Amino acid sequence: MSSVVHRKVLQDKVTFYKKGSLNSGVGHPRTKTAANVGSHDKDKEYGSQRSSFGSEVEDNASVEHLIRKILIPNMGSLMLLFDALPQPTAYPDVNLQWYALVSLVVREFIKSWYSKISNDKDFVDEVINILVKITRQVESRLCDVDFETFLLDTLPAVLDAHVADYRLAKSRVNTALMPNMSLDAAFHSIRPHPALNDEESEKGYLNVMGHGVLVLVLDEPDLSSEILRSLALRIIVDLGLTNLVDKLSESWVIFELIGKLNRAQSGAEIRTELETETETVGEISTIKTQLSFLLTKILSTAKNNVKLMSRSIGYIASMSKSKVTTKMPNPPLVSRYIFPFFSHILQLPMRRPLLHATLQILAVPFTTEYIASAINRMTSDKLHEYFLIPSTAAQFLKLFRNILFPGNGRLMPAREIPDSVQQQVLRANAKEVLEGLLNHINGKTYNIMGGKAAEDAEAVLQMFESKLINKHLLLSILDLVIIETFPELKSDTPTNILKAKLASN
Repeated sequence: MSSVVHRKVLQDKVTFYKKGSLNSGVGHPRTKTAANVGSHDKDKEYGSQRSSFGSEVEDNASVEHLIRKILIPNMGSLMLLFDALPQPTAYPDVNLQWYALVSLVVREFIKSWYSKISNDKDFVDEVINILVKITRQVESRLCDVDFETFLLDTLPAVLDAHVADYRLAKSRVNTALMPNMSLDAAFHSIRPHPALNDEESEKGYLNVMGHGVLVLVLDEPDLSSEILRSLALRIIVDLGLTNLVDKLSESWVIFELIGKLNRAQSGAEIRTELETETETVGEISTIKTQLSFLLTKILSTAKNNVKLMSRSIGYIASMSKSKVTTKMPNPPLVSRYIFPFFSHILQLPMRRPLLHATLQILAVPFTTEYIASAINRMTSDKLHEYFLIPSTAAQFLKLFRNILFPGNGRLMPAREIPDSVQQQVLRANAKEVLEGLLNHINGKTYNIMGGKAAEDAEAVLQMFESKLINKHLLLSILDLVIIETFPELKSDTPTNILKAKLASN
């Protein structure tokens, strides 16, 4: 079959699955069987509304109704929600999404068994108070994290190391260096992670990580209650960390996520599609649509900022004339690791060494104190305007809720893996979207840099074909987030920290 005919067949399949099977979940057909109807009826019992964006079509009133029904069913509707419940953060939108998630956790993991042995709601209240304390402590620690450095330096460095290790492993497979190794084994030998030696290692590693977080955010009286500590640990590890790592490491999930970028070009387009699609039960999976929305927002913001900076020479020059009385707190933007990362992704030093050297020379003026300080301030303003805001936290909480409880229904069961044809369709669609994205964002500049959209899109997709390698990346990012937020874990173990806390009481 020629490549043209093959591509036409795949495009026809993409169209078919977009209209049918992909709209039903995660890339596999879902017919309206008796089981599905029963499941939908069970969801309606909890006032859920299935949709492709799930929480996006919810209004605050429906979310508040869910919270009241589960957590404070006997409280009058005239009483304000947060007069009856403690506020975990200082932001109402974040609190609303936080309680929506917690209410479903309480329904699934506490009320499901505790209501059979007691009608006393004090235990539920105590669990909620523990979770509120944990959230407040985490929020306090996140306020101390330098997110600008994290996003512009630390995270790109981890991603760059992952890409370099993947390429190194791929170059050594089936050579004299690694003659009998698979790509997974080769990658693990180059970048071993203690959590991925075997399945038990992964469970133990996530348990230690969750335990470390708990002993640092809870005070001594709460830590002394082994029941509450164990329950909180199970919620954090089993419900949170394990589910996220396992589901987001599937290659077909990532392919479908990328494939839906073309459906999330703007918030208005998303809302328009939602209004026409929410009539069908079990529409597009919320995890991939919401992540696509967030990723597209970040990409479009970055693109707009690049254009803005190219048109703002006068603005930067005027700012550079102002007297700088203090030493620049951060390194110049052009010295940040995010630029070498993109350079390595595009393989610029290898494809266009002269252009790469020229860009390095042209970047020198932007390292001077006045200009660099002006650019840093503008970058910081944009990050805080578009990303480092409470609505981002609310969006992630909403996303997390829809990963675990689609449509506010029961805890999501393990999903059926799409067959080979469906995965091929997902991959072809993702490649088409990436090619269009590369050509659209970079245009002629991308071609000057030696970029070839089709080849680069294929190379990006190949990096995500292995679940084990994807887990390496996710766990590396998770390690980074935990260490940035809880630096004590770099030098001590959770057990030692717990002993010290209890001994000082």
